[in-house]
Amino acid sequence: LNPKIWLLAAILVSGIVVLGQTPTVNSNGVVNDATMSASGGIAPGSVAALYGSNLAGSTATASTLPLPTTLAGTSVTISGILVPLFFVSPTQINFQVPWELASQGTSGNLIVKRNGTQSAPFAVSFPSVAPGIFTVNGSGGGVGYILHSDFTAVSSSSPALGGETVIVLCTGLGPVSPPVASGAAAPSSPLAMASGISASFSGIGAAVVLAGLAPGSVGYDRVDVVVPSNIGGTLGLQLTASGVSSNPVSISVSTVGTFPVPSSGGVVNGASFALATASNGPVAPGAIVSIFGANLAASVGKYLSTPLSTTLNGVNVSFNGVPAPLFYTSPLQLNAQVPYSVVTGTGQMNVTRGAYTLGTTVHVASVSP
Repeated sequence: LNPKIWLLAAILVSGIVVLGQTPTVNSNGVVNDATMSASGGIAPGSVAALYGSNLAGSTATASTLPLPTTLAGTSVTISGILVPLFFVSPTQINFQVPWELASQGTSGNLIVKRNGTQSAPFAVSFPSVAPGIFTVNGSGGGVGYILHSDFTAVSSSSPALGGETVIVLCTGLGPVSPPVASGAAAPSSPLAMASGISASFSGIGAAVVLAGLAPGSVGYDRVDVVVPSNIGGTLGLQLTASGVSSNPVSISVSTVGTFPVPSSGGVVNGASFALATASNGPVAPGAIVSIFGANLAASVGKYLSTPLSTTLNGVNVSFNGVPAPLFYTSPLQLNAQVPYSVVTGTGQMNVTRGAYTLGTTVHVASVSP
């Protein structure tokens, strides 16, 4: 064959190979990793996902912190800034939006580079906040990824309770203080806190206890929210960051009972007010104690006759498993007598309201003058 034909064939084949390896980003292919939507953009510091073709030659997952900026020969830049990578594959990349973009305006071009080739510039927006709540099915809709304080999932079989503080897993809440480097794990002390965060359950405002980066994670936020009392069912939960609303998700809240929350150190000797956690025994069998907290009872209730009942106003108290006679109940305070038959030593005081029980550690001595 004519050598020129061979040369032309080689050039064409080479061109086809290069073209076949050129990364391509899908239309609307850069999304908030929680909402799975391109609408609203991707905020600096948040977790995002990118979908397309020929994005990487193989699948790879980051195994170190800080996150690398190259995996399996693939890197990504936004406005020329390398992004930390969680995961790459031929069709998907998960990454953290660099914090440095906060000083680069609110839009720019994303480029995927793979072994000497690169995608066409892809326009992305990166507003200061773009809140998104993660969902159980990963679609950005449906049941939210929400945890009880013991880090078990809130679900229809384990609903949240009125007065309970739940943990909402999210991203895109915006700047934090103290600042954290791109790709680095969030600190646990001091916590990297966000500001301007609010929450609502089906339109009912809820108290936000904590909002910021989840310690040990990269780009993942947590918002600790108190579930309002006297609501229940399958509710809509939504966060707002600096006036920008997240995707709405659903959460199951029990319609029966309200979560009683004894305060830490909230069990005291009724006369001396010494803490029941002290080792010198301010609480003893037969002693009168006061228990302080929140949602302890629905309303004020007082004993009407003797002997005292161990159930008053729908509330029960026990010390080391022994039911305690009750003098008084209110939402913020209970007065009880420590049972004479209680076993002394360090143990548990439990408050039960309806179907729900929460307790705290106490020390029961033999005497408590």
